[in-house]
Amino acid sequence: MIPLLVLQTALLEMHRCIRALNKDSIVIIMTAFASVDTALQALKDGAFDYVTKPFDPDDLSHLIRNAADLKSSSLCARCRTLFEVGGK
Repeated sequence: MIPLLVLQTALLEMHRCIRALNKDSIVIIMTAFASVDTALQALKDGAFDYVTKPFDPDDLSHLIRNAADLKSSSLCARCRTLFEVGGK
């Protein structure tokens, strides 16, 4: 049996590694082993959201759509900035 603290620590470390590889990654953490401390740390580290199981499929779908919309608008803003800088 793996202690709960080890699982929570591994979850946070995995999130940090993903963000280190690509700081623009949008990460939604899903876990059956939730804790307030882990959720707060994940959000402070830049997670888009922290979802506990069991979850409602409709809520998860909405959350993923919001994350995709954010990613899309972020990419559009970066493209506009590059276009403006390149056009000067």
